[in-house]
Amino acid sequence: MIIGEKKSFAIEFEVDVNAGGAWLFGKFCYWVGGAMLGDYQLGTSLRDVLFLMTQLVGDCGNRFSTMFHMGADEVFNALNESLYGDREIVDLAGRFDVLIPVDVFDEVKVFLVDCVGKESRLLYSKACGRVEEWLLPPQEFDQVLKLCYDELSQLYDATQQD
Repeated sequence: MIIGEKKSFAIEFEVDVNAGGAWLFGKFCYWVGGAMLGDYQLGTSLRDVLFLMTQLVGDCGNRFSTMFHMGADEVFNALNESLYGDREIVDLAGRFDVLIPVDVFDEVKVFLVDCVGKESRLLYSKACGRVEEWLLPPQEFDQVLKLCYDELSQLYDATQQD
């Protein structure tokens, strides 16, 4: 299933034929500007994705920052250092981290910064490479994320009925 538009922002997932009941084994990735983020073929537990996605959904609408005027590398590095380094540059930096911490994303980091009245900046890096930036219409990421969360919740709830 693909939620959103691959050429802008989308989340793709599919449940394996042998999903392991409530584990919901399957595949998962993000699409940003037509580029796949994550190792879709590796697969993961979609149940884990759902549970870990809860924090991201809770941060929807709470990713506004004055960092919007800064360069992409500067914003990415400030958030990365605050979350994974040894000094806090950005207060409450975790709300900007929009990556679900599952194995399919081991080689990727993704941050989202919103600006009031402007588009959102999605910043990502694959395998510690170059920082890429993609501009999204306001709230597009949050809307796609919430729709995916709802779909995965329904799938998980169905496993609990069996």
